[in-house]
Amino acid sequence: MRILVHDANLLIDLFHGGLLEAWFAQGYEIHTTSLVLTEITGPEQKSAVHELVSQGALMITDTAADEWSAAEKLARTWGVSIPDASVALLARKLDAVLLTGDGTLRKKALADKLEVKGTLWVMDELVASRMIVPLLAVQALTKILESGGFLPRAECIARIEKWSGG
Repeated sequence: MRILVHDANLLIDLFHGGLLEAWFAQGYEIHTTSLVLTEITGPEQKSAVHELVSQGALMITDTAADEWSAAEKLARTWGVSIPDASVALLARKLDAVLLTGDGTLRKKALADKLEVKGTLWVMDELVASRMIVPLLAVQALTKILESGGFLPRAECIARIEKWSGG
């Protein structure tokens, strides 16, 4: 099983969809960086993510001084935040799949030959593994979109139709 590295955007989407518990019960080895934790600002979101960390479900990599410099350089080059650059570097270091909902990070990481997946892939995995039923996936996706999640509209409509039995 591949190692997964999360950015803040994806963690926030899963929080809004009520899917964190189901996703982290999948058994994947999931990492993020300490810099990403600084982007989780909502009190309830922080609490949920810190609970995952305390349970050992989400592993945190502290960004060392030399990695900070590399993250700053990559952030400037790619036009992304330093926390986003830090997860790209961690995914590269661990030969992991980068999970992100950030469009710029996705494009740059794919161009850099990283494997990249997003929120909809996570939801597909949850439905396929029967961790959630399709109706719950529709409800979760609706909540994510209502909370301001930036997901590809056509793909969302296709999933809602498929999961609704249409």
